[in-house]
Amino acid sequence: MTEQTKVKPSYAGICKFCRGEFEKAKMSQHLKHCKERARMEAETAKSPEGKQFIRTKLFHIVLEGKYNPQYWMHIEVPAEAQLILRKVANNPLER
Repeated sequence: MTEQTKVKPSYAGICKFCRGEFEKAKMSQHLKHCKERARMEAETAKSPEGKQFIRTKLFHIVLEGKYNPQYWMHIEVPAEAQLILRKVANNPLER
């Protein structure tokens, strides 16, 4: 008997900056090296308001659907931001 290995499905997403398509596992790495993102950040840094923004420390957070991992996104949040997490009322999946 041959042993079958389960292949974990991959879910692709679109980079907001360059519009390239990447698998979920590769998106963090892509965002670090995305040339379009770097270009946009450089433009932002030139403006007076942008200089403050560029110096802000950010958290990189990956969100994924609990029961539907094909739904995911990467977000950046300023370190000093207050996050409020709440349970969604009447969620049929949590019964």
